[in-house]
Amino acid sequence: MEREIQTEKAFLERIDSLDGYKLSDDEYHLALMLLYYYKTCPAWFLKGALRELLDPEMQSENDVTRTAVWKQYRAAEKLFTSHIGRERLKAGNNDIAFVAKATELDSASNILLRFRQDDFSVILHEAPNLGNVRRVDIEKVAREPGNEYLRFLMEWFNSIA
Repeated sequence: MEREIQTEKAFLERIDSLDGYKLSDDEYHLALMLLYYYKTCPAWFLKGALRELLDPEMQSENDVTRTAVWKQYRAAEKLFTSHIGRERLKAGNNDIAFVAKATELDSASNILLRFRQDDFSVILHEAPNLGNVRRVDIEKVAREPGNEYLRFLMEWFNSIA
């Protein structure tokens, strides 16, 4: 139980650390999904996955949708949306704010609530939803990751023992 608490705390600290990077909305949202996707992976596996994401040759391919980077990003998105669906079903409610209250702090629903919203959505008090996840431009991030996004990945990579 103590190990689970430690893991959850480290995961949430890494989520909170994203505010220290100047990421585009797509990069920020994709980073949230990646962090969620890899939160329970063994260190050796995560290190290899991050090495792939940091490999400059992976971004230089003409058809980015065939790269290992693209596959990781899509797998993270699919797992994230799948877990949101399961959490909604278990809570018996589609309202993401309700579901988030009924789940752990490191749940997919709680991570979705951290997605950035445009000003109009904030004014209307709209919670993020799966539409926000679907609008993440994975191809753009895979093709042209920003320097701050790469710094985030590198610091994450370097933090793994």
